[in-house]
Amino acid sequence: MRRSLLLLPLLASPACRRTEAPSPAADAEIAAASDAEEKRGLSEARDDIDAKRRAELAAKRKEIERLKAENRELRGQPAGK
Repeated sequence: MRRSLLLLPLLASPACRRTEAPSPAADAEIAAASDAEEKRGLSEARDDIDAKRRAELAAKRKEIERLKAENRELRGQPAGK
């Protein structure tokens, strides 16, 4: 499982959970894993990181929309512009 520790930075790229396709960043490392247990561990790590990145992205998008609405309000502009 040493490989999984080295792989974590690669897995941190934006990507998935089971609702979307998994991040392809770790595909080569997962495919090269020495056994099924290592593949399963690497896949789980990738999925966990993907889920975290998706949640962070959703939070940032929500904050952007909130700030846009606040800016419109401060400028006296109607929504949708």
